Amino acid sequence: MKRYFSLIFCCLLVICAAFSGCTEPPSGDGDSSPGENSSQMSSTGDDSPVVKILVDLDCTRYGSGEVGYNAMTELLYWIKANNGPKIEIEYVPHTGTERDSRITSLQTQIMAGEGPDLYIVACSSPESISIRKHPEHPFLFPYVQSVMRRNLFLPLDDYIESARFMEWDKLTPAVMEAGRTEQGQMVLPMTYDFEATVFNRSDVSFYDSLPLTWDEIFPSRDLALWVAGSYNDTKFGDALGKLADYDTLKLSFSEEDLARVAYETCYLLGQNITGGFSEAPPHLSYLFSRHNGRALSSVSPPGLLVEEEPAIVPLYNLQGGVTANVTSFVAIDANTDCPEEAFFIADLLLSKKVQQSSFFSCVDGVPMHEDLLQVTDKVSLVKDDPDPWFFSDAGYAEYCRVRSEINAVKFYSPLDVTLTEMYDVIFTGRIVSQEEIAEIAAETYRVLQMMLDES
Repeated sequence: MKRYFSLIFCCLLVICAAFSGCTEPPSGDGDSSPGENSSQMSSTGDDSPVVKILVDLDCTRYGSGEVGYNAMTELLYWIKANNGPKIEIEYVPHTGTERDSRITSLQTQIMAGEGPDLYIVACSSPESISIRKHPEHPFLFPYVQSVMRRNLFLPLDDYIESARFMEWDKLTPAVMEAGRTEQGQMVLPMTYDFEATVFNRSDVSFYDSLPLTWDEIFPSRDLALWVAGSYNDTKFGDALGKLADYDTLKLSFSEEDLARVAYETCYLLGQNITGGFSEAPPHLSYLFSRHNGRALSSVSPPGLLVEEEPAIVPLYNLQGGVTANVTSFVAIDANTDCPEEAFFIADLLLSKKVQQSSFFSCVDGVPMHEDLLQVTDKVSLVKDDPDPWFFSDAGYAEYCRVRSEINAVKFYSPLDVTLTEMYDVIFTGRIVSQEEIAEIAAETYRVLQMMLDES
């Protein structure tokens, strides 16, 4: 059932008072004063516009409804602290028939030009939407990069030039570029994730040869590389890199690529499960994301807070780089009547202070702001976090190196879901024949192209 959270100025005063212990609100120049655009962004005046926000975040995966409530209350604090606009929030139901019906209704409204002003959306990955239990879970925007090309979102370049809060040059460029079309920046990614395995650097003989391509991993017979390559199960498509060209609506990999990566992935994971990597050096494989933050900060040995320098070996793709997956984004509806006010909130969400706050407690991924996760710029995993997430100096340097190797970025989509289903068929069915896997790959490839044609 649709739920509204309507706020007027006096309500925000109460919320602000409740958060009197929070840190100073964010500002692009370190000053939280309204600035020269305050007359357009201020919430003063009875006739000021109300920004209608649609929130579709995967809060139920990471705790009770309290997690989502605390996250949004945190955002309300930042809006009020910076003299933001009045807002009205709708939360999209996360599961069940209520979600199905509301998603269908919303999609109809959006296509008719009657959508909300602002979208705050999580791009749920196959495992975060529990695809094995709920394959029917509908996406609000199934193919974000296709929607970006349909003039449904507002181009943001002009607004970004006068942004108050975000520091554009410090937002991971390769990931941000995924939200751009020929019309400009249409979507602002807020978080993303990637796969990687942590070793002690002295155990990694190939360190000076990084980055590598996926095709260098399998024939190497290096156990450390094989360990890193075996962590490609639930994110099976990441080794393929960019999945599709949404301008031409063509897949970016071949059927042969799909069959080869499927066979090699299942072989490596099989080796891992059956003890074939028992002689591999100590390691920990993780999805680099907020919800593995404490493990990534504190595990020892190995880890990112150890005396010896770590080596982070990501899951390399066919093109010789790292595949990043956008896990959440913010966008403004093309037909909004209050673009400046809507952008105020989008701008705030990309600020350093909000990026490291507990607002993102129900969104997976790492922050877009590149200064975060240092010892001096820790990230809260929950409200009033006594043990925030950060990397040691050596760990942060490794994290920056891997981040610089990102060469493919995608928004999670039904294409990822279909690839995960293909992996399940092969691995759970104990299919080891290359011929059989090639047949499954051929059918999957046909289905993927059909899905892309209809995107």
